[in-house]
Amino acid sequence: MEELVGTMEKDCECLRKSDVIIINGGANDVSPMRTHTISAIGKLTHFVQKYSNTNIIIVNVPHRYDLNSTSVVNSEIHVFNRQLLKIAKVYSHVTILETDLDRKLFTRHGLHLNKRGKEWISKLLATQIRRLVINKGRDAPKIALRWKDKPAASQYPEFHVTPLSPPDQSDNTNKEIQIDETIIPRTSNRQKRLPITRNKDFLWKQ
Repeated sequence: MEELVGTMEKDCECLRKSDVIIINGGANDVSPMRTHTISAIGKLTHFVQKYSNTNIIIVNVPHRYDLNSTSVVNSEIHVFNRQLLKIAKVYSHVTILETDLDRKLFTRHGLHLNKRGKEWISKLLATQIRRLVINKGRDAPKIALRWKDKPAASQYPEFHVTPLSPPDQSDNTNKEIQIDETIIPRTSNRQKRLPITRNKDFLWKQ
């Protein structure tokens, strides 16, 4: 990791947000000695802090199939990869490419990637670069929404109400309200009958 992050410093300083640095390393730093792992994480953190002017993709260390799954080295690989995720949470310009690869993507001895494994990593990197550089520059579609206006009375004539004129403040006398029966709709077509009156002999008469 020390040799990897110490190269091409002048070129890295000229990069912008439309560029990407890919770091694929650290497998040789992970060992049963925890100090080597801590040293590699420290150098990588310093590199990330120094080059915040561009995007950085860090490929995590894959599982070693040449060793037992419960070996100390594979345990340290998990520790190293967890530290990488913590770095990505702190620095927004850093992305971690997690490589949880199947055994068939490695060579027979299980340490290095075979041709299929390298092609798979390349596709993952291409997708990540496209997301960071190409799709990031596209603005979300803007949809203009109009405010919902109050509907006009002509649209809903059955709900149209004529506003009442304000009362005459100069005349405070009580006035009898006249109701025009011609504007009151009738609910029946039956002819109106005259009211019933009563004579002095208390007999009913129409």
